[in-house]
Amino acid sequence: MLMQTVPPSEFVLVCDGPITPELNSAILELAEAAPKLLRVVRLEENKGLGVALAIGLQACSFDLVARMDSDDIAVLNRMESQLLLLENEPSLVAVGGQIAEFTESPENVLSRRQVPLEHEEILLWVRRRNPMNHMTVTFRKSHVLEAGNYRDAPFFEDYDLWIRMLSMQMLFANIGQICVYARVNEDTFRRRGGWRYFRYIYIMEKRLLSAGLIGPARFSLNVLERFAVTCLTPNRLRSRLYRSILRTTKDTVS
Repeated sequence: MLMQTVPPSEFVLVCDGPITPELNSAILELAEAAPKLLRVVRLEENKGLGVALAIGLQACSFDLVARMDSDDIAVLNRMESQLLLLENEPSLVAVGGQIAEFTESPENVLSRRQVPLEHEEILLWVRRRNPMNHMTVTFRKSHVLEAGNYRDAPFFEDYDLWIRMLSMQMLFANIGQICVYARVNEDTFRRRGGWRYFRYIYIMEKRLLSAGLIGPARFSLNVLERFAVTCLTPNRLRSRLYRSILRTTKDTVS
């Protein structure tokens, strides 16, 4: 992110609870290299991703905020491409992009998660799956706060936010290029199973229904499909399903 063709004016880093000495050393080195750029928010206890995101967003000084995970890699023109679209279309509230998922190094791409580009298609996607790649999204802080900011929604912190924003008729878009190389492993897909995970899925489906983005029939179908995948499918098969159905294979990644 610091090497972007359009570099950040501010870098807010949230430490959600205690961190390792190695991570802390890396942060201190970065702070010395860019003392006027970096703002570190340290939480004494682990609050969970939703709370950490909400606190981090409040600490941002600017209205345009780019989201990024600490273990992923942004392509160098990500911000230039997204900022250009936000400048040309000021009615847009959030802009994301595509991701390539890799293990060990970005050269070892396993799959690509493609999301729709236009707002109308995003509205269709949100009825069944998350239409944005969270680690690629740049949004307007004021509108996120208007929608209630991030909140505690385990596994679905971003989906929960998009549902509220889209139900308020805020305009979204994605660009077609890969914006971020996202690090994954076997646990990335395997942990998306079990009764605990399904309970959080059910909560999100209820929120989609309450927001008016789906009706009772779609709600029932979504719940049945999610139950089959999360509770009835073995971990190894679930991993294959995610990669074959919800992802583009590595053979098509450019």
